[in-house]
Amino acid sequence: MEQLIKSVAKLTPELAAQLMGQDAPGMSFKFNPVLDADGNSIISLSMAQYLNANQYEVIDFKPIQAEEV
Repeated sequence: MEQLIKSVAKLTPELAAQLMGQDAPGMSFKFNPVLDADGNSIISLSMAQYLNANQYEVIDFKPIQAEEV
């Protein structure tokens, strides 16, 4: 059974830069940084599905917008 996991994380630009391109075993992460009014990065995170040892299926992701709190 395939499982789709999507999550959104609010990260600082420095942390976002550290996370860019780093993969966990069996997963691939893609980040699309968007800055909010305070200069914080709002990161839209999408997790690729693990299919087998040599193949990944990429899940589409879209940037999110900062909301007034």
